[in-house]
Amino acid sequence: MKPSTTIDVQALFGSKTLAGTGAGKAFLPKLIEQCASVPAQGLAAVDFRKTDLVTASFFRSSFKALRDYGRNQADFYVVYLCRDKATLEEVAAYADDVSDAFLFGDIDGHGEIIHPFLVGGLEDKQQRALDAVNELGEADAATLFARYPENPPLSTSAAWSNRLAALSQKGLVCERIDGRSKFYRPIFKEIRHGV
Repeated sequence: MKPSTTIDVQALFGSKTLAGTGAGKAFLPKLIEQCASVPAQGLAAVDFRKTDLVTASFFRSSFKALRDYGRNQADFYVVYLCRDKATLEEVAAYADDVSDAFLFGDIDGHGEIIHPFLVGGLEDKQQRALDAVNELGEADAATLFARYPENPPLSTSAAWSNRLAALSQKGLVCERIDGRSKFYRPIFKEIRHGV
């Protein structure tokens, strides 16, 4: 998936070090403004590659908040571009504390996202749902319920539906509605875990 917009964080913020909850909250409206032209189901790339450090508190109050805004209010997805080990360690520590996962990657000369990876982790059942959607390419909860039986058996597809919704909230799968069903497909087919 190619991003509709790429935000140069260092240029927009004006500093190579991004720290503090208050500064992060103040920066969030600028990020949202940068995403105004991202279409429904589009992808925004947040580029940290020119920064020296993004702290966990700044990440939480601005960049996680942007992901949540995109998923809950504006229907877009976010990928973070970062090569800085200290920033990735800050985000990983935060993700582990709150049981969340964030989608990172790099970008090639054609503007395509390459080498996507997760910082943080998924619960085992969410990981199983993501693997199943990757395997099938696209699926709804009823398909996963029928195709991937569990022990003990589930009585309805509601558990699969909850797992898929959680993956969508984390920005890891796209969803589309067809009649009364929601279908999900992966944002990226191959997502590594960890840096």
